[in-house]
Amino acid sequence: MTRGPTMLLGGLLLAGLAGLAAAHDVLDLNPLEWAITNKNGSVSLASSLPAYPVELLRASGAIGDPQYRFGELETRWVALDTWQFETTFDASAGLLARKQVLLVLNGVDTFANVTLNGRKVADLDNFHREWLLPVKDLLVPGANTLTITILPAITTAIELKRSHPYHIPTVTQLGNVDAYNFARKPAYDFGWDWGMGLGASGIWGGASLLAFDAAVLRGVHLHQTFSGDTFTLHAEAHLLVPPGGDAGAAWFLLPELGVAQRRKLELDGAAGEAYVRHDIAVKADAVDVWWPVGLGSQTLYNLTVTYASWSSLLDFFDKTEPVALVDGGGAAADPAADTASPDAAAASPPSDADAAAAAGGAAPGDPSARRRLAGATSLPGKLGTPASGLGAAADVPGEFTSSVSRRVGFRVVEVVRKPLAEAVDELLGPKGGWHSANTVGTGTRSCFWGGSCGQWGWVNASRWEFISDPTHPQTRYYTGYEDFLGTKTSLPGGENPWWNDALGLWTGYNGHPDLAKDVEGESFFFRVNGHPLYAKGANVIPPSLLMINATQQVINATLYNALDAKMNMVRVWGGGWYMPDSFYDYCDEHGLLVWQETMFACAPYPRDTAFIANVRAEVEQQVRRISAHPSVVLWGGNNEVEVSLDWYRGTQTNQPLYTSDYNALFIDTIGDIMKELVPSIMYLDSSPTNGLVSSEPFIKRWANAQDPRYGDVHFYDYYSNCLDTKTYPMAKFVSEHGWPSYPTWPTYRDATAPPDWAVGSPGMEFRQRHWNKTAEMTNQYGMHFKLPPSWAAPTTGEAFRLWKMYHYLNQVQQALCFDTGFGYWRRLRSEPQALTMGILYWQLNDVWPGASWSGIDSAWRWKPMQYVVKRQFEDFVVQSYETNGRLEVFVVSDMPLPTTALIRVSIVHLSGSTCPAAAPGGGAANTTAAPGAAAAANASSAGADADDADAGDAPVAWSASKRVAVPANNAGIVFNSSVAELFALAPDCTYATCYVDVTAEADAVGPAAAAGATKLRSAAQSFAVEYKTLRLSKPAITISDVATVDATTVRFTVSTAGEASLLTYWDSDLLGHFTANFLNLAPCTSVVVEFKSDQGPVTPAQVVGSLTIQDLFDAQADLYTPSAAFPASK
Repeated sequence: MTRGPTMLLGGLLLAGLAGLAAAHDVLDLNPLEWAITNKNGSVSLASSLPAYPVELLRASGAIGDPQYRFGELETRWVALDTWQFETTFDASAGLLARKQVLLVLNGVDTFANVTLNGRKVADLDNFHREWLLPVKDLLVPGANTLTITILPAITTAIELKRSHPYHIPTVTQLGNVDAYNFARKPAYDFGWDWGMGLGASGIWGGASLLAFDAAVLRGVHLHQTFSGDTFTLHAEAHLLVPPGGDAGAAWFLLPELGVAQRRKLELDGAAGEAYVRHDIAVKADAVDVWWPVGLGSQTLYNLTVTYASWSSLLDFFDKTEPVALVDGGGAAADPAADTASPDAAAASPPSDADAAAAAGGAAPGDPSARRRLAGATSLPGKLGTPASGLGAAADVPGEFTSSVSRRVGFRVVEVVRKPLAEAVDELLGPKGGWHSANTVGTGTRSCFWGGSCGQWGWVNASRWEFISDPTHPQTRYYTGYEDFLGTKTSLPGGENPWWNDALGLWTGYNGHPDLAKDVEGESFFFRVNGHPLYAKGANVIPPSLLMINATQQVINATLYNALDAKMNMVRVWGGGWYMPDSFYDYCDEHGLLVWQETMFACAPYPRDTAFIANVRAEVEQQVRRISAHPSVVLWGGNNEVEVSLDWYRGTQTNQPLYTSDYNALFIDTIGDIMKELVPSIMYLDSSPTNGLVSSEPFIKRWANAQDPRYGDVHFYDYYSNCLDTKTYPMAKFVSEHGWPSYPTWPTYRDATAPPDWAVGSPGMEFRQRHWNKTAEMTNQYGMHFKLPPSWAAPTTGEAFRLWKMYHYLNQVQQALCFDTGFGYWRRLRSEPQALTMGILYWQLNDVWPGASWSGIDSAWRWKPMQYVVKRQFEDFVVQSYETNGRLEVFVVSDMPLPTTALIRVSIVHLSGSTCPAAAPGGGAANTTAAPGAAAAANASSAGADADDADAGDAPVAWSASKRVAVPANNAGIVFNSSVAELFALAPDCTYATCYVDVTAEADAVGPAAAAGATKLRSAAQSFAVEYKTLRLSKPAITISDVATVDATTVRFTVSTAGEASLLTYWDSDLLGHFTANFLNLAPCTSVVVEFKSDQGPVTPAQVVGSLTIQDLFDAQADLYTPSAAFPASK
């Protein structure tokens, strides 16, 4: 019987490993008892590794929780002390006899000196590095004592900063500690404007001894390229080599693809390690490509690299049946490389579906086409019996030393940066932006109703404008920006009259259509397997204050919450950690793309020789560890270091010096590493940045790094009206944007005490780390909501009532700001001057129960903002916004195929409605599992004319619907009306007593349809006046139909009676989140909600008993109904 090479190799490897002694020994020192003492010996602890003294002291009750109230300050002494870790182990004769013995240290935080039996081993200074330290000559037979003394990072970093030849500034916020940029330790550990500064010392990884006589395979680095019809896996095997060197062979196996390749190695022992490069070619039609979530499957293949030492083993393989010989390439390798790689696609006939797809029968968005690269004409891979094989196996003479496995996802990822005109052709097609089934430029469009109507269009390939109905005067409505008469001289090309300094944004060429040809800019978007992708995601910070608490459960919960909010990308921020392997494994398995940064943030850094060498070792290790993951699609050099050069007086007045430092670190050092190790992955030296003028040679586009015409943008504005789209830049890619809030009430409550539940209290302000943030947020609340004359109160009860109002407005304001900004940037995907193709908001998760920009607090409870994010990140979204006196309704579709949608626009009474007697849930006329906001009760049937809407005291004063075309991967206006004319259709309504409700129901297509969905629903509401001007009445909210879905899920229905409940959200004392929340509930409406527990099984009674429901009226009831505590506001 003939056996294929994969079967043979697998059998031989297993046989060899089964009965042979290992050629290396590993002595794990983590389980041993380590004595942990502080500098003066007053504190003595005992623990295995990993361990942090602050956590051991907290767990034992010796100190309080640093996160409770003022515990950060009360426990700071732990971070300022020196901690000694010491253990004793026995060194066996066998271990001592090995040619090489290395002490492997990982996760030592941060500045430490290491001794073995009282003799110095090394000084350590990098949280992010693994250390391989030769100790053979320091070991003794029997008992050995290993001591790791960790110095306080805070004082050590400050001293390094003081001793530096010139001043390098550090960004600090309230309560933060200086000099993080002088420590290769997570920057946030010194405190940030969203978190406390623990500054802890400890060991988050571990210690072991690795002893060996033959070379040991330590790791495998991968990156991939694609050309023509072939993927090439560029593998680099890292081997530790004993003194005197070694000879052997490395096997590269992809069993699912029938690939088995061998190369002979001669390894020099002088350097102590070797990197062996080997390329593996794989035909694209032999694999199912890896897709981001929502676009296809995440197919992963197993690559195993095995190193064997004995020459007799090589002789054995040389005696087997001959196979084709190929030169695998790469340094430090013998010229001969043996390969067995059959045609994996030849043996199995294609199915009818495969044949149809190959013939072009499947549309680009059809699920049957999602397995292949865009434009590929080859059949999907069918693995069959190899055409040839090796002889039958005999007994294995030899000894396998080591093996490493990696999972491979084949995909092609590009960051597309090209002139806007070219990008428009790719993203929007020949019709330009905002196009619909109607021909752009004809000036006609059928109306929903009698009155002024029209459409937006990219007219004559020159500008975006409103085209009114030909029976009405031609009216133009531009993008909403005011002309700016000043200049911006720091942009490429000199003066530019279309940059608005006051708004910090590019205003286009309003009023100057003849100057359109002078507009500069280029696209910035991801193309995956040939398909443009709208990136929807968030920035991820470390999931806990201490890495030892970042368990698999914590990692999974963090990323699950991202997926549940419809994200397809996360950005690993440069002020934290490189995430553990399990983080990237989860992203690979679930299709979450990763924008990965090296760990530098928000300040200049040194560039002395020792610092650069330390960084080089760190980045090389991390790039080799992380880059093989198919989810990792971009490497960034830092977060906001480039833009920070404009923040400090020193950098402003001596730019040549600090720019030279920047270039040495992020371009000459890290940039060269990326070019060497991952040339196929995009490298951005900073974020935000304008990108490059040229990649070869590397020429940065210096100037204003926040210029929205190029690259990515970080946008924060706490002074302008966040509910006005004119506040937001027309950026190509928004890699940071946010608005702060406190945690949900149950999370805040559990970390504080009653004295902290008052506006402006020391406890409240202690949890606010951004300078002047309370004043900035309160100013924004006043723009939109009723506020009391004063936040001070004479009694504890009244102070708490005011605090609850403040907290409610705090949560709601964050959500509304996000809704406005996200909605704008989502629809700008189809505005040709913008082409916004990504939002990564700041920030997904939290590390403490204090004020931050997160959507999910430190207990994993979702804030109202996170529900807005989920709604705006759906593949089909309807948006309703009032601007310039007009109501505009958009649909945004990320679906890969065109579809149709039924759009209904209604004018709804805020109060005074009479619900039908037979209504479920206490009088609600309409029940819906609303995806983002509950729809108004529709009195008329789908598609009915406005005249069909019920009158009288029904909730709906006017309604009309129409089916519209929804282009694929696009956004467009489907309804545009003067607000005044629209409200004239409901004579009994005023701007203060009614609002506009829009619902949309689209036919599911593409992956959504393949997943079983038939309809995609969305809803939005618009108010013609500020919330503080609305005439509200107290709503009657009921909960009914409570039932168990499964052990951790409970379903219930929330219903309203005759009054609307606006900005309504519910908290739970339980840990978990809801499927729907933060809704505008129309009168006589019900919404079905599920609670998903994060704390294990829950009962319906527990869930209902844990709920607290708040809405705008109840949160401000005393301002609508004056009481003694709250005089009527003017």
